[in-house]
Amino acid sequence: MSQIDTTMLMRNALREIERLQRELDGAEQRRHAPIAVVGMACRFAGVDSPEALWRGLLDGADGVSEVPAQRWDAERYFDADPDAKGRIYCRTGSFLDDIASFDAGFFGISAREAAMLDPQQRMLLEVTWEAVERAGMTAAELKGSATGVFAGVMHQDYAHRFRRADDVDLYTASGNAPSVLAGRVSHALGLHGPTLTIDTACSSSLVAVHLACNALRAGECDIAIVGGVNVVLSPLSTAAECRAHMLSPSGRCRSFDDGADGFVRGEGCGVVVLQRQADAEAAGRTIDALIAGSAVNHDGRSAGLTVPNEHAQRELVRAALRAARIDASQVNYVEAHGTGTALGDPIEAAALASVFAGRDRSDRVLLGSIKSNFGHLEGAAGIAGLIKAALTVRHGVVPATLHVRTPNRGIEWDTLPLRLALGAERIDGGDAPCVAGVSSFGFSGTNAHAVLVAPPREAAGETAASAGEGAQLLVVSAKSDASLRGNAARLADHLAGLDASAWAAACHASRVARSHFPHRLALTAATAEEMARELGRFARGEAAAVHSGVCGGMPFGRDAAPPETDAGGDPAERLDALARRYVAGLSVDWPAPVGAGRRVARLPAYAFDRQSYWVDEGPATAESPLYRIAWQPVEAPAGARRSGERIVAGDPALCAEVARALEAAGERCVIAAAEIDAIRHSGSAGLVLAFDRASGGEDAVEAIARRGALLSALARERAATPSASIAVVTRGGVATGPAEDVDPVLAALSAAVRVARREQGRAWRGTIDIDGSPASFDTLAALLADEAAEEQLAVRGATVLAPRLRRAGVGAAAALPALDADAAYVVTGGTGALGLATARWLARRGARHLLLISRGGETGDAAKAACARLRDDGVEVCVAAADVADEAALRGALAMAGRPIRGVAHCAGIVRDATLDALDAAAFAATLSAKAGGAALLDRLTEGEPLDFFLLYSSISAAVGRHGQAAYAAANGYLDALAQRRRLRARPALSIGWGSWAAGMGAADAKTAERIRAGGLNPLSEGEAFAALEQAFSGEPHLVAASIDLNRIAAQPDLPRLIEGLVGRVPAASARTLSFDQLRGHPAGERRARVADYLEAELRAVLSSPAALPRQSSLLDLGVDSLTGAELRNELERALGVSVAITHLIDGSSLDELIDQVMTQLERKLVTEQHSAVCADTEEITL
Repeated sequence: MSQIDTTMLMRNALREIERLQRELDGAEQRRHAPIAVVGMACRFAGVDSPEALWRGLLDGADGVSEVPAQRWDAERYFDADPDAKGRIYCRTGSFLDDIASFDAGFFGISAREAAMLDPQQRMLLEVTWEAVERAGMTAAELKGSATGVFAGVMHQDYAHRFRRADDVDLYTASGNAPSVLAGRVSHALGLHGPTLTIDTACSSSLVAVHLACNALRAGECDIAIVGGVNVVLSPLSTAAECRAHMLSPSGRCRSFDDGADGFVRGEGCGVVVLQRQADAEAAGRTIDALIAGSAVNHDGRSAGLTVPNEHAQRELVRAALRAARIDASQVNYVEAHGTGTALGDPIEAAALASVFAGRDRSDRVLLGSIKSNFGHLEGAAGIAGLIKAALTVRHGVVPATLHVRTPNRGIEWDTLPLRLALGAERIDGGDAPCVAGVSSFGFSGTNAHAVLVAPPREAAGETAASAGEGAQLLVVSAKSDASLRGNAARLADHLAGLDASAWAAACHASRVARSHFPHRLALTAATAEEMARELGRFARGEAAAVHSGVCGGMPFGRDAAPPETDAGGDPAERLDALARRYVAGLSVDWPAPVGAGRRVARLPAYAFDRQSYWVDEGPATAESPLYRIAWQPVEAPAGARRSGERIVAGDPALCAEVARALEAAGERCVIAAAEIDAIRHSGSAGLVLAFDRASGGEDAVEAIARRGALLSALARERAATPSASIAVVTRGGVATGPAEDVDPVLAALSAAVRVARREQGRAWRGTIDIDGSPASFDTLAALLADEAAEEQLAVRGATVLAPRLRRAGVGAAAALPALDADAAYVVTGGTGALGLATARWLARRGARHLLLISRGGETGDAAKAACARLRDDGVEVCVAAADVADEAALRGALAMAGRPIRGVAHCAGIVRDATLDALDAAAFAATLSAKAGGAALLDRLTEGEPLDFFLLYSSISAAVGRHGQAAYAAANGYLDALAQRRRLRARPALSIGWGSWAAGMGAADAKTAERIRAGGLNPLSEGEAFAALEQAFSGEPHLVAASIDLNRIAAQPDLPRLIEGLVGRVPAASARTLSFDQLRGHPAGERRARVADYLEAELRAVLSSPAALPRQSSLLDLGVDSLTGAELRNELERALGVSVAITHLIDGSSLDELIDQVMTQLERKLVTEQHSAVCADTEEITL
């Protein structure tokens, strides 16, 4: 071989060695590449965002409370003996609010499937979406991408509800299989990366983080969504942990405290979005923290499967540090597993001490655990610790570990390189980035540790400065009108405090970093304050300077599209044109603000439109007796016109405005000079009673009784000679949201009208409340012409709202202020059954001075005995004989308190059943006086008292209208509105619309009690009632508390629309009965209408949807999948003999398109049948 050949060979060999070295270096670099946390979201007890979590940690938030009644009956299962089989010795935990609620529509899940879904699946979906939004990613960006999902979980308590064969449904398996947890997210978002559910017990979610980081480094995915979730529903798993002596008898997780005696269970969900650091920086993501390295190992054969292993823990942390290429001397903080057990805490401390040995005493590693705040989140514990650690390194502050009185004496703190964080401490690391470790150990023996580093300063800021001069354009979208208004409200709060630069960045983010849905809003404004104000108005249903609409139903043609203005034109006009194009659903090339940074500002989380989906164990009783009345948009009627004449009577100014609106719509109107004239001359004419909000001065009882007498006269007229309809229009009679005022007199009148409809049917059209805007009067005219309109509606601008009863999302722990032992507490109706029960409850809560006001005073054996027992318990009980409707008597009674009054419970009231046509003004006043009159006086006479609560005992009758209770319903309607008005004026108030009390049944005969039960109301025990009441203090000013038997309610033939959604009523069987034979004799146009009604009814039945279905929406978005699609296909084949491919049902086709396809097949069958008949006739003639 020549010298030249040898030289060339050597040169080539060196090049190959260099190439291989570069590959090795690249592989090594990828193996240790930092992983960026670019989005985080969480829900823990009392916490719904990372910002709220950080505030809570710094404030020393303790999320632990007693087990709420919605989980299980704590008293039934309690036993202080830790070895008692099937019993629970720990009364506390960390619980989430309203776990039954979920925005199924957002994820295209039907009501039927949603009810079968484990709440852990539901929560993971919602929290994942929040994390994705916080990462600045959109649905379009993620769909079809190589994004992985890694989810940690441990328990499946919801599955316990499906123990019987009859409980199993089409979706039971997929709704409760842990394997589906991660798959549900990938399916919902259309992701194609690795998707795994991990169960290693308590370490599940941190193991998921480790696997996700490895997948990112290996190139298996480009983005990873990692989460953990835990919901505690069944006492069985809690009892099992008690048998293992894991839980704390003292009811707190005292991590590293000398008195540590176990943990308390906790609920929660956390999700992080991960990306390789280089990719995150290239995309301009905001980075919350960097995961430098992680490790997973197992305890091996330790003293027992669930016994921790010091050696394994030590090697685990060392392996994670090696993977992170970080020296032990660089670590500032360790977020410990820290379950607060006598065995586990010393072992964990010893393992960490070995790792950090040799550090100077002045440079000890800080130690803490989020379990001291929120208990042990089990499958979500690791992700909770990781989010806390990420916030710690980002802010450079270590929050305090709670409940440490004396650090564990079994740990030699003085000699160890560790120190408990007993107060919030700033990390002083100089210019070096803050470093934290996170540990999570599973009782499976599988352990995980991750090492986090503070992000580079330039990547941690949410957005670089951007120019904020001039007008700005903000866009908002949602999948429902309620969510659109919720998003607007959240953005209004967010924008209010921003400077011009941050405001411009937020507006830019709304355009480029959010997914865009059909319900849209866009507005331009010159300042952040102006924009926030208009958003707030829109959110409250008021007229606002915004463009809004729904663009998902119909395609928009070019001719209807607002043109894009020339870039050289007026900037404000250009922005307004862009706003109109956006709302119309057209593509828009969004301009970037001048000087905008690459990173995108973070905006508030999406406001989900949640409804309750729940499967109960045992009887079909709602999981919680608390309900709220939610006003939701309903479809406004088309501009139908009514023939004939209308008579308008009532308050003159409003009558004139209503008449003008009706005449503008083409109707003939006569304004009656007096209300009684309207009754005498109405005949066959439609009657509209128009009542305006009161100007003040008139006594409430007199005002209600006067108008109630008018309703009674109308009822008598209609009973004698049934004729045209009666509609009642009010202005200010309804509050559709917390910011709206309401006239209690008009609210009382509306409640009486609901009873009139129960008693006399649809001749009473019901009530329509308007806001008085021009658009509301136009919409009112259309509603009055619509004979099928609901019995209670509210019109805000052009939006029509209807009330729906929904389960209340209230706090798990009582929000009632601690009672003052030196103050007085007043109970009216104080010697009645409910009043005495309330007095006992107040005494249990710490009241020591009770003033019971009763018309008859301390009379009756039951009242005397109850008062004596209270006095024996050390409570000072003063019983005042006074009529609460008599101002002088009530004033004198209140003076008997002799000390400041801190709380009022108004329980007084009488029930005198009589149909509306049998009442007069005096009868109305007799029923109203104690409840409504007494409440009005208490409101006025206690104005100067330092009240912590003002509690009104109302009735469900005000909401649903019970036969024979018009006056009683009116009195309770007054209370509900008074609570709203007081709360709006920053005065405490809560009105509880009770259903049925077992304590109150004593006053009812057996027949009445059975009638109440048959109507769907089971009596609440005293314990159930007050458990609900204590929760209600954390909710809205008016809530309903009732034990509703959903099966009995659903069986009622004339179910109020208010309740329909609650019971999930599907269309009547008659609407779902159709056959090909029935269609033969109908004209073509009528055939289509019959088929359309049949298909919608059948689809609603398959989906368990109580609401009408939008026919332009895709079946996929409505919740149809391959399983429900098969059911629908089989029914169409059976009933009509038509064949529809399942693929057609889930390919994005709408209900209208399905109707077209079915009609095409049916018409073809009819033509074929007619042709066959003609051929048969021809053959017969030929023969």
